[in-house]
Amino acid sequence: MYYSNKKIEEFDYLIEHLDFQRENNLTFAANAYIDLNNYLFGENSNTNFSNHNLGSRELNEKFNRLLHDLSAFEKSNPSTKQFRGLLIDLIDVKSSTDEDLFRWSYYNHRFASSQGQDQRAMEEWHQLERKIDTNKIARFKARRENNLAHYMHVIRNHLFFDEILFAGIDSQIKLETKYGLDIAEEQYLEKIIRENKAESVCKIVSFKHSDPVLNLLRKLMLEKKIKLKATIISTSKQLSMLRLKSLREVFAYLGLKEVEIEAADLVVIVNDLDELSLIPIVDSDAPIAAIDFSRSSVPNFAYLLLKDDGFEQIISYAKKRTEEEEIETMIRSISAALAYFISRKRFTKQLALNYMDDYFIPLANSLGKSIEDFRVPIDLLTAKLH
Repeated sequence: MYYSNKKIEEFDYLIEHLDFQRENNLTFAANAYIDLNNYLFGENSNTNFSNHNLGSRELNEKFNRLLHDLSAFEKSNPSTKQFRGLLIDLIDVKSSTDEDLFRWSYYNHRFASSQGQDQRAMEEWHQLERKIDTNKIARFKARRENNLAHYMHVIRNHLFFDEILFAGIDSQIKLETKYGLDIAEEQYLEKIIRENKAESVCKIVSFKHSDPVLNLLRKLMLEKKIKLKATIISTSKQLSMLRLKSLREVFAYLGLKEVEIEAADLVVIVNDLDELSLIPIVDSDAPIAAIDFSRSSVPNFAYLLLKDDGFEQIISYAKKRTEEEEIETMIRSISAALAYFISRKRFTKQLALNYMDDYFIPLANSLGKSIEDFRVPIDLLTAKLH
């Protein structure tokens, strides 16, 4: 029995595909994936670690209720081992505050990192302190400090869990900014994890890797000793270094070995072109995971895939959604592909739903049409999935 309080729909479809049982009560589940933000603030709440007004004591008290429930499970099920994964997304300053606070955070950390030597950073920092309302800075600092104190409390209680995964700051942000309280906090968390001898449980993983679907599949791959070799090709043949880096981080996290196409068990094809007239030849009979970064109003790639005689090789498809990070699109497609290798059957529901949600519906909206206007390609998709 599997429990998750995050991405309920996607998690449900995966559990159904793998013929597992979904459990809605944490205390009855043999495997639990708990998103800390959702647990503390509520799944449908607009409150999160970037905007709450709780003190560290209040956060810790809420978390202690979770520990109480886990202890209750152990007492009620003394012979049952419950797998517990705790998922935490670290909050970056750049996307969660305004420009002034971001710059204040940047120069604050830059000055501290220079050990008082960077005079320009000090001047910019003090100038921003005079410009920004003092109460605004105080609330921001208090929230960051309370978050960090709470994370320390979580780490000190790490033995209640099998995995505690902190998803780090987007590597692009770290590359571009280099400084900021969020980057300093991530570095400090690594130190706290070491000091509490919690490295076997607590990990700082790459941006957006704290995903219940991804981590359930990673666990199953390890248990079933499934080792895959994969290759990456792009429609432009010039995949950006950032996209390539993100894909390789997912590969490394899942234990996928990148190889030449001739030796691949899985081909990951990335469409990084809008005006595509021809799908590149995939010189392999291996299953294909498709990732589409073209604009939502551009139908070329998905329709070319659908019409192609080799569509039966397609085991997953995901097109970037409007509010979605590119890494999340990658994870959606690759996760569905892993479900195929674990179950040895095509994840047809993922293909059908992602074609509808990522392709047909956005395309219809952009053209001012209804889904009924796409009855022919939808019928073609239905026929090819049966």
